[in-house]
Amino acid sequence: MQKEVVPVLLIASLLVYSSAFLVAAQPDKPDPDRVSMDRLRDDYVSAFNAGDANRVSNIYASDAIIMPANEPIVNGRAAIREWFRKAFEQYSMKVSLSSAELVILGKEWAFDRGTYKMTITPKTGGAPAEEEYKYLTLLHKESDGWKAKRDIYNNSKALQ
Repeated sequence: MQKEVVPVLLIASLLVYSSAFLVAAQPDKPDPDRVSMDRLRDDYVSAFNAGDANRVSNIYASDAIIMPANEPIVNGRAAIREWFRKAFEQYSMKVSLSSAELVILGKEWAFDRGTYKMTITPKTGGAPAEEEYKYLTLLHKESDGWKAKRDIYNNSKALQ
């Protein structure tokens, strides 16, 4: 009788082990916060490429701050909207973003670090310029979802 129990236990342990492996091999369910922040980044690119200052500013919290390279700090969503409106009046711009690191810091905070490439064409004429930047965005979970709270970027190319 004991000889019959050993093969049964062996088969049972193999089944348990293989089923645990199959469960572990399945991809995890996507984190809803991460999905939301990825969508926010995509919405930014879409609004930016459309030259829509209202939509761009809506990814920012009402008390957000942006810190553009070589310019004064821009405080609050209304000022951010105006800053983008002026930029879009002067230039046609297309951007592509590449997030290198998205870290969630508890339930309400996260940061997104990455790079982006932008083509800038003056609306008054002239050749387009290709620029490469690095960015760091601090995100906060507001009552209406994730929003950019602090945003800083600078040029990746050395000054000439």
